[in-house]
Amino acid sequence: MEIARAGWDMKGTWTDDKRTKLEKRLPRIIRDVEAGIVADEEAKLAAQRAHDEYVAEQERKRAEERRRWQAALDEARPQAAELLRGKEFRRAYESWVSASEIRAFCDALERAVLDEPAGSENRTRWIMWARSAADRLDPTCGDQALASIDFDIEPEPDDLRPFIGDWNPHQPYRDYRSQRDQQVAGNARLQADTWHHGMRGKAAWWRK
Repeated sequence: MEIARAGWDMKGTWTDDKRTKLEKRLPRIIRDVEAGIVADEEAKLAAQRAHDEYVAEQERKRAEERRRWQAALDEARPQAAELLRGKEFRRAYESWVSASEIRAFCDALERAVLDEPAGSENRTRWIMWARSAADRLDPTCGDQALASIDFDIEPEPDDLRPFIGDWNPHQPYRDYRSQRDQQVAGNARLQADTWHHGMRGKAAWWRK
C-alpha cells in the first residue's frame, strides 16, 4: 500500500511481511500517516519561514541601500547647487567683462574717428553693432541680468554626480566609474571650491 505525501516525490509504503498482514497493521499505518502529515506541515512552515526571512532580509538591505543613497543625494544637493551658482555667476562676470571691454574698445574707436575722419561712417556702423552686442552680453541689464536667474538653483540628478562617489544619481545602486570619470568629478569639486579664484582665467570669445 502506498500513500502519497505533500513533499516532492514523498510517499509512505507498506507491504505484507511474513509475520503480519497489512490489515492487522492499520492502526500503526494510520499513526505513521498522521505523523507524516505533521512532519510535512512543519517542513512546509519552516520553508515558508525561511523564505519570509530571506525576503525580509533582502527588503531590509534594499531599504538600507536606498537610505544610504538618499543620504548621499541629500548631502550632495547643496554642493551641486553651489557649483551651479558659481557657474552662473562666473558666466555673468565674464559676460560683464566682455561687455565692458567691447565698450572700451568702441570708445577707442570713436576717439580714433576724430584723428582719422576717413571711413568714419563705416566705422560708426561697426561701433553701433559692437555696442549692441555689448548690451546683449551685459548681465546688468536686459534678459542676461542675474536677477532673472533663481539664486536657489535646483540641481538635476546628473548635476549631483561629482559629489556622490560611485552612486547612480537616478537609482539606488552603484555605478562603475572609470579613472577619467573620477578625474572629471574631482575637477568639478575643485571648481566648486575655487570658482571665485582668477575668474578671468577663461578667455573672452573674441580672444580665443
